Amino acid sequence: VYADDRQAPEGLSDAGRETWEKALCRMGKMEREARDEAMRQLIPTPDKSRKLLDPDRRTLADEDDGDAHPSQRVLTRLGAESAEIVLLFAGEGGALYLDPARTRSAPLALPEGREDLPAASVRALLRNAVRLSYENIVQALREREETELPEAWRRAALHTAALKQRHPLVLTDRACTIAGYHLTDDETLGVCIERLS
Repeated sequence: VYADDRQAPEGLSDAGRETWEKALCRMGKMEREARDEAMRQLIPTPDKSRKLLDPDRRTLADEDDGDAHPSQRVLTRLGAESAEIVLLFAGEGGALYLDPARTRSAPLALPEGREDLPAASVRALLRNAVRLSYENIVQALREREETELPEAWRRAALHTAALKQRHPLVLTDRACTIAGYHLTDDETLGVCIERLS
């Protein structure tokens, strides 16, 4: 992506030209490291316990597949692992809503005779989805016990593929605490994350 032979912009001072050259070197190094990391992710060093040509090795799992080993997951970018959360807002008696004003119920009820949610319900829920890449939060979300999830979500996600790898996050008064972080839903900024001291 970054060519090492790019010319510095015209009119740079000596200090500016030096800064340009150092930045170009850093970008080249970062690109080489990213390329090397991609190769390490796809083709690990063979050892006694894993054969390089094992047929299972050639099939990569979705990056959100919590059951797959990290080396078997497709990476769409380098960086911290992420998780997709669905923001839900707590109401009276455990009711869940899609908005902080609690005017739109979360469509988690399974229609009679169906084991999965209809597409319109899934779309409504996924409009409240946000991807987070804070390592401690992602780990805490993935390690939650089934009993920590809202009952309505558990029932709906059981046979609804689009919800299985997403994580419900229930906010009370537009906020919640998880893994040492305080998360708030701000009308202007979206999800704000603050580390608790």
